[in-house]
Amino acid sequence: MLFVLKSAGAVLIASSGIMTGYKLKKRLQMRRDILAEYRAGIEFTESRISLDELALEECMNECRQRFCKEYPEYNLFSIFGDKLSQGILSGEEAWRDTVESVSEKGLLSDGEINLLCSLSSTLGRADVKHHSEHLKTVAEKLDLLITEADVKLKKDGNLFIKLGAAASAVLILLLW
Repeated sequence: MLFVLKSAGAVLIASSGIMTGYKLKKRLQMRRDILAEYRAGIEFTESRISLDELALEECMNECRQRFCKEYPEYNLFSIFGDKLSQGILSGEEAWRDTVESVSEKGLLSDGEINLLCSLSSTLGRADVKHHSEHLKTVAEKLDLLITEADVKLKKDGNLFIKLGAAASAVLILLLW
């Protein structure tokens, strides 16, 4: 009977270690996917502003319907559009407030947060050409961050699973 209990405990410990590794890998995938959605939304906004000379509010309304549907709590475009439509904050203040609210969730790094915050300096102030140039620059930098996130996912994703399994095995041996 004791052997059965020990075996069941060992299985639970092993599965929890492996599941923790998978959860950490999933978090890396989520970060990469969210950055890709941000880049796509910023590129879309840039094209709509530069080609169609669409107002920023209209662009954000279109972005909120197209991007970050899988992770609504990280949808910068939707949160920003809501804050902007309230009319209480300027474009710059609303964007900075939006990025800060998303940064509190702890998924994005400080460099990514700073890059996204850098957009606030042009929102609501600059002409269409300046908006377009700055949005292109941020999209290019986001592309580099996505590449880094992808490399980190490939490098560390499976490592987390292996570490979880190894830690579980050590714990099982210590408790056995």
